[in-house]
Amino acid sequence: MANMPAQAPELWPVPVQLVAAIAQELKQHGITAQQLLAGANISEQELLSPEKLLPYRTTQKILTRACQLSPVPQLGLLVGARQSPSSMGILGYGINCCSTVEDAMNMAVKYHRVSSTLLLSEWRQEDDKLNWLVEAPVDLGAILPCLVEEEFSMLCRMTPDDYRNNRLL
Repeated sequence: MANMPAQAPELWPVPVQLVAAIAQELKQHGITAQQLLAGANISEQELLSPEKLLPYRTTQKILTRACQLSPVPQLGLLVGARQSPSSMGILGYGINCCSTVEDAMNMAVKYHRVSSTLLLSEWRQEDDKLNWLVEAPVDLGAILPCLVEEEFSMLCRMTPDDYRNNRLL
């Protein structure tokens, strides 16, 4: 994406919320947090700490394991459908304070690094269509579909059906 900022090789630290949400979803399918976190040097207790940041590559490793362990192919869709602005931490609070969809989308793009995403994003409006564009800053392999599905599902849940009035619900 032409408008995407260049990324430093070390990437960014990722808040633990997405890993915690995936652990919760996997638990519903009989997969324990211990199984998910095996070899990742993070404890189940740390998943409950909203201020916990994980190295980007550690998060990538855990999500790769989640996709391998998951008995359901639509893991990203399931996790995203359960997200709410409050599950986005401080970014969700900021988005809730926005009075228009445009302001909320701009905030989401500008401050994406404080959310638990591994993707870069931007948005464009063309006529009555809102296009949310994502890109991986590194090769994410098999977890890319899961991450795109999670983000898409979350956005569908949080965006008003009629955003053309540019007002949040």
